[in-house]
Amino acid sequence: MPILHNWGMPRLGSRTGQNVSNDLMGVRSRLVQPAAYGVSLNTTNTDYVYNFTPVPGGYTGTVYFIVRGFTITNASASLATSPTISLFTGAGGTGSNLITAASPSSLTASNLFLDFTLSATATSTVLSTPTLYIRTGASNAVAATADFYLYIEVLP
Repeated sequence: MPILHNWGMPRLGSRTGQNVSNDLMGVRSRLVQPAAYGVSLNTTNTDYVYNFTPVPGGYTGTVYFIVRGFTITNASASLATSPTISLFTGAGGTGSNLITAASPSSLTASNLFLDFTLSATATSTVLSTPTLYIRTGASNAVAATADFYLYIEVLP
């Protein structure tokens, strides 16, 4: 199971309700970077739950956000044998497809990174459920793990 981490956001306190526009203005243009570390790329058709809090600090209202990017880096071995990675809003490859299955085969060393191309759905849909699913398709031929970063923009 990968280690999930959430960081880089200011605290908003425990405010609730609809009128938190001023609080959210501070995070509107910030890129949130919840990360999944050590995701195994040796499994086929496996989901890794990517739960994150777009606005930490006790806010209980609905938070709307846009996916701006998805990056993989720190591969523990060469990924040249073509595992596939995708990102969905539902488990088992259901819901909206945010990243169409793509191979990170250019990652042949741990100091390289790859920004995945967002699907048309990801570039035109406002999301409100902060649970996404990283799905591994074809398996890497040798044992390998990698770290994933999701970049979002929170809307006020």
